[in-house]
Amino acid sequence: MKRILRIGIMGGTFDPIHRGHVGVAKQVKERFQLDQVLFIPTGDPHFKQGMTSASPQDRLVMTQLAIRDIDGFIASDMEVCREGVTYSVDTLEELSRLHPNDSFFFILASDAATQLHRWYRVERLAQLCDFIVVSRPGYPFDEALIHNLGLVPGLRYVLLDGLSYDVSSTGLREALAAGESVEDWLDPAVAEYIRSHGLYVGHESDGRS
Repeated sequence: MKRILRIGIMGGTFDPIHRGHVGVAKQVKERFQLDQVLFIPTGDPHFKQGMTSASPQDRLVMTQLAIRDIDGFIASDMEVCREGVTYSVDTLEELSRLHPNDSFFFILASDAATQLHRWYRVERLAQLCDFIVVSRPGYPFDEALIHNLGLVPGLRYVLLDGLSYDVSSTGLREALAAGESVEDWLDPAVAEYIRSHGLYVGHESDGRS
């Protein structure tokens, strides 16, 4: 009988992907003994329509570059290739069809988790995966977060503190637009891709990551 895989889901715009994303995924993979972590750049994200800076294809390539040598990390184009607005529940429905016997663990930052109860078809999403909520600076595991998570019927989740990195894609875009060095937070291949393709030049921040 085929062994049941434990698969982490790391979604996001990855605009651009940085060492914080990758570092969190590494630690979550180890702590929860995940077999794989799927990095899934969004196509047209519901909550950020018209607010990404790099194209979906550029964000996918940067993701591939950032995780290219890490065992068990896989970049997926399933949302980039999907037409229309991207919803996480559609992604998990598709993954469940492709891997009917495997278990899924959605890795979610605490700022996004505060709004999870507002996600499209979240009750169905909660049936398809467990959630690993990772702390992010400025978004503690407070009563408001716990209350909002409790609004999702049947939600299975764990809170994981101490893994956050004080960096955001928004801040990196602003720094890149200003010509500042961000080498400490970007994989060298990602930094070179950004430079060679002229990404984020003259970018005006929308104030979100």
